[in-house]
Amino acid sequence: MMNALPYLLSVLSLTLAFLSFGQDRHTIFFNPDPVCRDTNSYGISPVFELKYDSIFKDEKRIPIVFPVGFSAIDTGYLSIYFTGIENSVFSNSTIVLVQDYSSERPKLWVDHNGNLDFSDDKGPLKVSEKGEVIISLSHSDHEFSNFSVRLLRKERDSTARWNLETYFGGAGVTRTGEVRTDIDYWFSDQRMNIRVFDGEFEGDSRRFGIMDWNCDGLFQLDGEDLFMMSSFNSEVLSYRVVDGAVKLTDSAFVYINGQQHIITNLSSVGDFIELTESFIPARRPIIIGDTLKDYSFEIADSSLSLHEAIKDGEFLIIDVWGSWCGGCHQQTPIFHEEIQPYLKVAKVLGLNYGDSEESMHEFINRYEIQWPNVVMSKEFHDDLNIEGYPTYMLIDSNGVLLMSDSHPFGIITYLKDQD
Repeated sequence: MMNALPYLLSVLSLTLAFLSFGQDRHTIFFNPDPVCRDTNSYGISPVFELKYDSIFKDEKRIPIVFPVGFSAIDTGYLSIYFTGIENSVFSNSTIVLVQDYSSERPKLWVDHNGNLDFSDDKGPLKVSEKGEVIISLSHSDHEFSNFSVRLLRKERDSTARWNLETYFGGAGVTRTGEVRTDIDYWFSDQRMNIRVFDGEFEGDSRRFGIMDWNCDGLFQLDGEDLFMMSSFNSEVLSYRVVDGAVKLTDSAFVYINGQQHIITNLSSVGDFIELTESFIPARRPIIIGDTLKDYSFEIADSSLSLHEAIKDGEFLIIDVWGSWCGGCHQQTPIFHEEIQPYLKVAKVLGLNYGDSEESMHEFINRYEIQWPNVVMSKEFHDDLNIEGYPTYMLIDSNGVLLMSDSHPFGIITYLKDQD
């Protein structure tokens, strides 16, 4: 029996190799120009005053070295989230000097190596007439890598000022000791950390992308970055697993047109990815178009099943929320107003995560929510790969998952088109 063991192991190895790698391999080449996932989505990069030629960090002031010949009426700075600089003074970010920040077209000096010495970096970038500037950064270990951020200069009207001050604070000293400027504009930032493929794949016109999720300038099979597909009824690439997104690892499976593939090669700078058909038995994650099983949720001293929630309506909208979630506070009033005309054809079920019974009821009362709200089960959370809050899902009367998104507007549009 011992003599047969090496033979059996070799047969098993060959069998797994055959199952892993089918005959068809596909190399997908991505466009070299990076893009952001959604042009309508952006973050906020506030400008802080530079005082005493130093930057406040960990209750200490760290001096900076100005570029040679630097002169300005007023100088500020902002930070860019970037994890690709080793030994950076500020972990996971780099600093950008804003020269003459009160002018309409300030100049930006980028600290490419994270040492707060701007004399050893490239020359300044100038905000264009359209109020735009693109900052490109490289990983410390790969000079040909690229992580780009688009900054957009936006004027502050009264509404924008109120929103910014409400959620990010007004001008003056912050709790970390920085001094936020009181200027009439703000910078929005868009991470251009996606490489896109638009073309034919197995006879179909498809859009794929890879996302530098951890923002280090590289694409690696370490479980941090993503392979993405365009979401339902949209050209926008989705980072959600339910839309087919996959975390990039050497053991990850990618499902396209019902076929299972494994990743066999990936360019670290995002030039291409190689997918090979695989026949290893594996459990496919739930994605758009799948029929959901009958999940059970706790409500007060009883329970409610998913199928009970959808039996009386043509559609069911699931609203995944938490009172600790800033986006939930922003979107709930909007969703509450926009969904009213469609409550005859769609029911709503709220799934709460992470709240005590008291904070859950406070949120419900604050926004006068009329539909049932239950505690999301761990099984539903894990099976549906809930990755962000809020999350809105649309399910038809047969239990088929039609849509899943971080905002309700696509669902509202879909229901409107059904009239």
